[in-house]
Parts: sequence; C-alpha cells; structure tokens
Amino acid sequence: MGLEADMAAGAGAGAMVAGLLFPLNTLKTRLMVGGSLRTRSTYDNLWRGVRFDMVGQAVTTAIFFGVYGRLLHVLQGSLPIQDADSEASLLDARTLPDGASVAPAAIGAALAMSLFSVPLEVVKQHVQTGRFASPAAATRAILQRRGLRGIYHGYCYSVARDLPFDSVQMTLFELLKSWYLASSPHALSPPPPTGMGRGRQLLPGESALIGGAAGGVTGL
Repeated sequence: MGLEADMAAGAGAGAMVAGLLFPLNTLKTRLMVGGSLRTRSTYDNLWRGVRFDMVGQAVTTAIFFGVYGRLLHVLQGSLPIQDADSEASLLDARTLPDGASVAPAAIGAALAMSLFSVPLEVVKQHVQTGRFASPAAATRAILQRRGLRGIYHGYCYSVARDLPFDSVQMTLFELLKSWYLASSPHALSPPPPTGMGRGRQLLPGESALIGGAAGGVTGL
C-alpha cells in the first residue's frame, strides 16, 4: 500500500478498535478513579463520548502512519529532498541501514501523534468519568481552569510509555512484513529491503494481521 492508503487503513483500524473497546476502556477509567464493579453507576453510559474517541483515534492513527512513512523514506534516502535552490534531488546514499531506520521513524511518528493523542485522552477520560456531559464541555472547562498544562496533563508519562512500545512494535512489524513477503509465492528474489516499499505490497488484510501480531507480541 502507498502512504495515503496506509494512512486511510490506519485511520479506519484506529476508529474501529476504539469503538469496539470503548465500553471496556470506560470501565477501566472509572475503576482507576475509585469506581467499583459492584456499583450500578459504574455501568451507566458506557458509550458516552464514543464518537469523539473514534474520530480522535482515526486522526491520530493517520498522523502516526503518515509521519512514520515519510520519515522512513527520508531516512532510507528514497524521498526527494529540496536543496537550497528549491530543486528536487535524491539522496545519493541511504543515511541509515534499512532496519536501523524503523525505530527512529516510529519514535518521530509517536512524538507527532502525542501532540494530539494526549489532549484527546485527557478530554475522553473526563467525559468517561462523568465529570462532564460532552467533550466540548470538558475541553472548555479544562482550558479555563488549567490552560494548556491541564489539556496536556500526563504528557511526559504518555511519551515515556508510548515511544518504546511504538518503536518495538513497528520494528517487529517491518521484520514480519519482510519475512512474509520473502516467503510468499509472489515474493521477489531477492526480497525488498525492510520498509523500502518496493515490489509487492501487503494487502489491507495482510497488513492488519501482521500489525496485530506485532502489537500482540510487543504488548507481552
């Protein structure tokens, strides 16, 4: 798949997963702030804010894959670079080996995504716990009371948690993808370098399965 297709597929997958797991995520959030499984109110309005979360996950996931794909190509020297005279030119050599470029690209993508995902998570949790009736009301109240420090509450923790996870997950994804393409009946000889995107590309279903496997292993 091309970069635009990766972004679209990522956005669709992010929205779908967010919608399916939203009630469980709401329960987890309420239990973390002192709720009880024995209390009826814990189970009220489990879907409150689901549309906001689905849209947010679609946007942030698309941002991640868009930045990741572009950084990966830049690091591997396959994207036109603008010189001082604004004329497109190709890098003569790769700046990093194929495999070594995956983790930096994933880290850069995770940092870009965090600028949007952390505020979305803060607002979502305020709605899930019943403090506010809507994401709009929660956003206004947080900004009025604490400004940007409130909307980015927990940012350093989130980044410290997500950067290692995303770098390991995408490295595993690229390794599994290269192995799968090399072992498939339509594989190239020799197989394309990791992450370079040449030759046969993964179908959306194949990408989803490999991505799920990489995420599952990383989560262990």
